[in-house]
Amino acid sequence: MTLSGSRAVSEMLRRFDLFRKRAANGRNRLNRFSVAPRLHACVDRCHTSPTTLTVRGWAFFEDAAMAAVDGVVLGRDPRRDSRLLSVEYGLARGDVRDILPSAQSQYCGFTASMPVPAFRSRSVQLVFTASDGRKHTVTARVRRAPVAWWSLAKAVWAELDAGNIRLAAGWILRGDFRRLRREIFGLLDSGSPPHKSVPLAATLERIAEPASFAPLDAPIDVIVPVYNGFDHLKPLFDSLRRNTSTPFRLLVIHDASPDPRIEPLLERLLDGFDNPLLLRNEVNLGFVRSVNRAVEHASNDFVLLNADTIVPPGWLERLMAPIGRDRTIASTTPFSNAATICSFPDFCHDNRMLRGESVESVDAAFGRIRPPVQPIELPTAIGFCMGVNRDVWRKIGPFDAEAFGLGYGEENDWCLRAVAAGHRNVLVENLFVQHEHGGSFEGETRQRLRQKNLRRVQDRHPGYAAAVDAFVKSDPPLQSRTIAALLIAGARRGAAPVLVIDHDLGGGATHYRDRLIHERTAAGQAVLLLHNLRGTAAGGFALRLYLDDSRFDLVTHSLDEIDRLIDDHVAVGEIFYNNLVSHGAPLDLVAFAIRLKQRHTARMRIAMHDFYPVCPAYTLLNKDGIFCGIPDLATCRACLPHNPYASNPQAQTIDQWREGWGQFFEAADEVVCFSRDSRTHLLEAYPHVAPKVTVQPHVLSLTFDRPPRIGSPDVLRIGVIGGISYQKGATVVVNLARHLRSSDPRAHITVIGVLNEACALGNLTVTGRYDPSKLPNLLEAHNINVCLLPSIWPETFSYVTAELMALSMPIVAFDIGAPAERLADYERARIIPIASSDDPAAIAAALRDTMTAMADPAPDQ
Repeated sequence: MTLSGSRAVSEMLRRFDLFRKRAANGRNRLNRFSVAPRLHACVDRCHTSPTTLTVRGWAFFEDAAMAAVDGVVLGRDPRRDSRLLSVEYGLARGDVRDILPSAQSQYCGFTASMPVPAFRSRSVQLVFTASDGRKHTVTARVRRAPVAWWSLAKAVWAELDAGNIRLAAGWILRGDFRRLRREIFGLLDSGSPPHKSVPLAATLERIAEPASFAPLDAPIDVIVPVYNGFDHLKPLFDSLRRNTSTPFRLLVIHDASPDPRIEPLLERLLDGFDNPLLLRNEVNLGFVRSVNRAVEHASNDFVLLNADTIVPPGWLERLMAPIGRDRTIASTTPFSNAATICSFPDFCHDNRMLRGESVESVDAAFGRIRPPVQPIELPTAIGFCMGVNRDVWRKIGPFDAEAFGLGYGEENDWCLRAVAAGHRNVLVENLFVQHEHGGSFEGETRQRLRQKNLRRVQDRHPGYAAAVDAFVKSDPPLQSRTIAALLIAGARRGAAPVLVIDHDLGGGATHYRDRLIHERTAAGQAVLLLHNLRGTAAGGFALRLYLDDSRFDLVTHSLDEIDRLIDDHVAVGEIFYNNLVSHGAPLDLVAFAIRLKQRHTARMRIAMHDFYPVCPAYTLLNKDGIFCGIPDLATCRACLPHNPYASNPQAQTIDQWREGWGQFFEAADEVVCFSRDSRTHLLEAYPHVAPKVTVQPHVLSLTFDRPPRIGSPDVLRIGVIGGISYQKGATVVVNLARHLRSSDPRAHITVIGVLNEACALGNLTVTGRYDPSKLPNLLEAHNINVCLLPSIWPETFSYVTAELMALSMPIVAFDIGAPAERLADYERARIIPIASSDDPAAIAAALRDTMTAMADPAPDQ
């Protein structure tokens, strides 16, 4: 908006006053304020907790109604990592109206929340669409919610034991503060399980054997209002004819559709139903008046069924059974793919049907859910498929046609009136009905109706919004959705689910795992991810199911329960070991995987991201912090009990360790190494594994538009890239900086990433975490003319090495691990002995020589 003169001053003061009042009310700091032509918009909150991504704010056009608010969550790579966000618009915002008075500002609030996506959320894009078609996009950065320090302190206290204290002391002594921080905050991120979780034991108890459902004694009236939606009608009526066994009478009311094909189609489709009734409105009365008219012809409990639905076998029995058992129930609603608080797989989303699934196959899973004694009470029924108690309808009256004539909000108002009269609206947890959305209204019309009528419902029933919010936050249907997802995964034809065993610490191994999961789910395969519940504890496990684009989390303290789940319901076809570092009882997991493979004849693959199967000191550093070279077992026996770099929570001897992991390798079908060097080290400990080992270097998924312009060789400017722990060479970097301070005062080291060693030196800069896609810009910004790979352990692979090679950067590295292997044929690299890692003068000389010899700048792009 272009403002001038006094109007600009007035507008500025109004905004300032709005911010001041919101701050005085204790609200969150505003992350973003945006003004486009005639649009006001503000994102109040856009952050993630360990479980939930939340977006809240307000927006309105001064001269038009808001037709739609759409959102998408973006990760590091928007082409791959993106997730649609369902945004609810039309919430009351009196504070905005007071400062920016407008016909549109009273109900301009929006909110959205969703489980934290599998990828790291970077930003949220919100698209605001006016009723005249104008669109404006606002991008808000996703921030991490403030740390709940008291909760963190309690979690740390709960984890204190001798083993964890020993581990933490080792990290502190070697300056590995990044690992310490990651473990501590992991107690919040995965100790309170990632994203809302359900207990596995209780979930298993609610899974019943497939059952048939006896027809009801009393007949039911099924009312189908029809307005347009030609393509939806035949699938609906075919499913009604095929899948309804309880005696019912079909009442169809045709609300004067402008499509001339509708009337003859209805007459053909009704042929063959027992005593159907086709009511015709001479003029269009709207959805609510049409329903009220049809109910006048009903003589039994009845169902309101949208024309854009498809019903499964036994649907009517299950939908109406709660009302038959308990006459205090006013309405029933089943699960559906698009039913807001009754949606599956993703809560409060308009979901597409799961890939390759039909209403029958999805409902077969829901049909095995054992309903609770007391059904879940809903704040409102969802009108796409609504079972109605005829007695309650007579008692409180029909839908309010004056207030909600065209539809949307009428069932909410009716349900709230029923609650006020002492009745309940409940969820039918063992039924799924497909809902296509759009059989009656077009998209923009639906948005406008929803927004207008939501305001009216909130005005009539002041507690409604709070009740819905409380329901959404507690998510009572979560367990039923999880059960259904597990059963669908287990019954899906094609590739059986894969079980991935891993830690949840992040890093390159997690990146590899996430890519594997993405590839498998994109191909239609379900994935079960098993990791420890807390950062270093032995107390529990988190089990996450990935099904298409959705995920479901369970928690358990018993491997036997996971056994039971896989044996009885989700038989796996593959077991993929990714990593067990930080697990409290790693050899127990190894034995569990072996048993599982034997029972299910599953293929088992082991990925060697580090050398944990070789030694609890998984980077192969001995007690003195030096690469050990995998010595004889006698040397290992003397080293392991005193090795601060070991993750050995069960205090195993090296003999016990090698025996347990040796059995694991015996059972495996394939062992994947990511470099020839890693294969060599593995075979030194387990030579018999050789026939099973394959070398599969990682593929660099990141591409760069251009190489950086390499800094002038006049001054030595060294780049060190990544998270630099002790094992990655933190001490090497600090010692080098100290040496250069006296030997070459103009030289400078820049760590593009994190350095886990305290150091206050003027010639050493640490940037903090970085976006790898911005690496060329960062190298240029710091005038880097040579890079150092200071790792002192034999890394199994190095993404940083591959990235720097792709950018044609001069590199110096030690002759150890996969980086040296990768650089052997790279013309712009110099490999120096690992023995020189404690000789900063030698390192500096190699860096200076490499910089000078390879100083030709990359060509301009």
